[in-house]
Amino acid sequence: MIISRRRDRTRGFTLFEIIAAMAIFLVGIVGILSLLTAAAALQKEAVDLSTAGMIADELVASVRAELSRGAERDPSTGHVKPWPERAVPGHDGYFYDVRFAEDPVSEDTPIKVEVRVFWKSAQKKRGTSFASFVVPKPEFSQEAAGSLKQLRQ
Repeated sequence: MIISRRRDRTRGFTLFEIIAAMAIFLVGIVGILSLLTAAAALQKEAVDLSTAGMIADELVASVRAELSRGAERDPSTGHVKPWPERAVPGHDGYFYDVRFAEDPVSEDTPIKVEVRVFWKSAQKKRGTSFASFVVPKPEFSQEAAGSLKQLRQ
C-alpha cells in the first residue's frame, strides 16, 4: 500500500504575505511616530506662548506701576521712552521689549502699550506681541515697585 504524502497548502503564510504584512505594519508605525513628533512640537509651542502671556501680564503690571509714579520720558518729544530688549529674569531664553503709543492728551486717557516677548525655538528667534491699554493710577504699591526694579535691571 502506497501512502501519498500531500502537502496541505492551506497551512502557514507565504513569504510574500509576511512581507506585505510587515510593510503595512511599518506604515502604521511611521504614521504614529510622526503624529507624536508633531504633538511634541505643538506642546512646546503652547508652553512658550503660555509663558510669554504670563511674562506680558507681569510687564503690563510693571508698566502701569511705572506710569503711575512718573515714567521716564524722551526729552525731545516728551513721549514715554520704550523699554529696549532685555532678558526676562527667572525665565531663561526669554526676552522682552515694551513700546508705547503716543501719549494721551490727559492723564486719565489710556496709553496703548505693546509688549513683545521673544524666545529661541529650534535655533530660530520666535516671538509674540501683546497689546493693552493702561491708565496710570496714582497709587503705587511697594510690591509693584520691587517687581518693576527686578524687571528693569
